[in-house]
Amino acid sequence: MIQVGYWRYSHDEQVENVVKDIYDFLYEDVRQNTSSTMKWELHKIHAMFSCCGKKNSSVQLGRVEMETCSSEIWETGEDCLHVTDRIIKKHIKLISVLLLCITGFSVYGMVLTSFLYFLTRLRAEGNYGLTSDAL
Repeated sequence: MIQVGYWRYSHDEQVENVVKDIYDFLYEDVRQNTSSTMKWELHKIHAMFSCCGKKNSSVQLGRVEMETCSSEIWETGEDCLHVTDRIIKKHIKLISVLLLCITGFSVYGMVLTSFLYFLTRLRAEGNYGLTSDAL
């Protein structure tokens, strides 16, 4: 778990960049080729994230967005690069909180297990008792 926590903080931007690169690759592939499979995947991404296209693209916008975005998303949709960035940051924070909770429960479990182990060992050796005769 320590390794996961270290990786989360040391490679935070790497995850965001990989997801953006995948979206860029898919977007450019649909823009250059008219593959129905890629178009369908891009449409599903736009529907899932309620975003549409890349607004900061220097390429003429229109054809890819018209083919892969529904009319509601086309009018109100945000830039998909910004939406995916925001969603990834939110989920990385959630993973960090879950990681801290799991680490806390693990430490608590180790302390409790150690206490119970040493308690049973002392009791088996006869060094520990709840009556005054044990002193």
